Amino acid sequence: MVDIAVNLIKSDVPVNTLATIPVITIRRTDTGAAVVTTAAMSDQGSDGLYTYSFAATDGLNYSFLIDADPVVADQVDTRYHNGALSSDELLTKELAEADQFFNKGTNQLHFYRRGTTTDLIPSKTVTGEQVPGNVNLAE
Repeated sequence: MVDIAVNLIKSDVPVNTLATIPVITIRRTDTGAAVVTTAAMSDQGSDGLYTYSFAATDGLNYSFLIDADPVVADQVDTRYHNGALSSDELLTKELAEADQFFNKGTNQLHFYRRGTTTDLIPSKTVTGEQVPGNVNLAE
């Protein structure tokens, strides 16, 4: 999952509990097809932060557009926010958060998508005495 976030302000003050919730549209950049259309974002507290969690598909790039004021009620200073998600950045993020598993019998290091046994990349053969920190050592 990827969290897309935006901080919203009005007159230099963070705004939350907006009358009209910001919405997000996400498109594949290769086809232009909308994969998420005007989905409501979640209000995250008192600092103007709104987020949307998105299940990106490996190997695909996306662009997104956030409409912070969909009914034009003058509730924020900047109505539109946009950005992009590249598959390389998503994989890097997933690898940084991955569950790592080292099999001592085969000297194979696995990077699993957090909470699963789905390999993010092919397993790596580890040589030498040191193994990266935060790994589960299997016998």
